[in-house]
Amino acid sequence: MIAPFGYKKVKMEWGDFNKRYTIFATNEDQAASFELLNPSFMAWLYDQNIKANIEVMDNIVILYARVSSDEKRYAEMLEILRRAHKAGNVGGSMITKAIIPVAGWGTRMLPITKSIEKCMLPVGTRPVIDYIVQDVVRAGVKDIYFVVGEQSTQVQSYYRSNIQLNDYLRRAGKQDKLPLVAPLRDVRIHFLTQPGTGGYGTSIPVGLASEFIEQGESAFVIMGDQFFWRDDGGSNAADLAELVESCGLSAGLLGNPVEEEFIPQTGIIETDDRGNFVRIIEKPKLEEAPSNLSNSSFYVLNKEIFELARTLPANPKRGEFELTDAINAYIDGGGVIVVGEAKGEYMECGSPSGWLKANNAMAKNATC
Repeated sequence: MIAPFGYKKVKMEWGDFNKRYTIFATNEDQAASFELLNPSFMAWLYDQNIKANIEVMDNIVILYARVSSDEKRYAEMLEILRRAHKAGNVGGSMITKAIIPVAGWGTRMLPITKSIEKCMLPVGTRPVIDYIVQDVVRAGVKDIYFVVGEQSTQVQSYYRSNIQLNDYLRRAGKQDKLPLVAPLRDVRIHFLTQPGTGGYGTSIPVGLASEFIEQGESAFVIMGDQFFWRDDGGSNAADLAELVESCGLSAGLLGNPVEEEFIPQTGIIETDDRGNFVRIIEKPKLEEAPSNLSNSSFYVLNKEIFELARTLPANPKRGEFELTDAINAYIDGGGVIVVGEAKGEYMECGSPSGWLKANNAMAKNATC
């Protein structure tokens, strides 16, 4: 796992003087990398309801947290930061690209998606898509490819600088909020347009992105209407990349455990005795289910699977271009895909009930 500050071999010390949290970087490059990832880290802190300022001097990073006199709250803050520290002793993976499909009208969420793009619906004070983005940034991703619809403008606006807003915050003495609205640092954003006519299905955006994936390269593919909420500062993308690389493979996927009552309502992942993907069984009877892991649409895919997504015909039964067909074809050809278990609370935001549940959960956790 990778902590929000995202660099290796960091010694940390704790002290109550000025309520400060001090990070000693081992060299100047690490201190500089902290500054680059500062907006991501500050946004993560804000989600934990912690307001803080950061100073970087020589090779020392000092985080000054604003706390009340409530010693219980201060203890909670320290525990949050300790969890981040515990999650932070592993470096970045070799996977530096993420594909996030966000095209589509979000018809289950009409009429609100007539004017608000589905991935931009708020969960707490942030859009759904940003929880995914922060996860892959913590995993060391440097290039994010959004596959957007022809009508899309809101994702582009969210991830670019808003000069007027920045000026207002400075004039109003609200500089502490600038990191929350800062563009991503040291991360390149790309937009691929998915045509509104032609083929339909989950493999279409993956096939569109194939030309940007090199031979021998793997990339994250994460659907843009869901996320996992973790309060430990960890990253599911980083965890999956570590699993794939530790197995000497180039592809993997995450499943999220579901309660028994939901097993007959979803696609359940079957694995072999080594934890590798076999197939997805749609809506099995409880007694016939091979596991309790539901497909999370959270993948590491290699170039071969990207090309299968680009070239395979539509599913003959359903008429859609389905990513699972590309995955199954890869397996049938002798490929191996490892399966991991996602951590955190699964937030499905593509339906009214799922979106409301996500907002209620975040409000309950005081993170909105």
